[in-house]
Amino acid sequence: MMDPLDNQASTRSPMRTVAFWVVASLGVPAMSLGWFWVWLASDEAARGTAGSGSSGPSVPFMLAPLVVAHLLGLALLAAVMSGATTRLSVKVLVVLSVVASTSAVGLAVALSLSGGQLVVPHPGPLAP
Repeated sequence: MMDPLDNQASTRSPMRTVAFWVVASLGVPAMSLGWFWVWLASDEAARGTAGSGSSGPSVPFMLAPLVVAHLLGLALLAAVMSGATTRLSVKVLVVLSVVASTSAVGLAVALSLSGGQLVVPHPGPLAP
């Protein structure tokens, strides 16, 4: 298997490679929870149980855990990649592509759990 952390066989660190893939694999459930939180927050607001007098979910409240999950993933993977001997551009490309792919898998998991809805539409006014 190709090691994205090093391009020089003599300087590969098996522990760094294992740490990279462990952090990357832990990103899938973290991203799934972040994406699922968006649906949960919008569902609570649509049912009217989100809080006192709010007509819809607060966008920062909905997106904050998702943004934190992405930033935490970027920071952790960048920390693991910091010791690699590859060029900076390769490190950045690997970290961004891993975070994007774990986010895509997390989105797919969240959509499968929420019945294909990322945001629950707010019900309109009742018609008599």
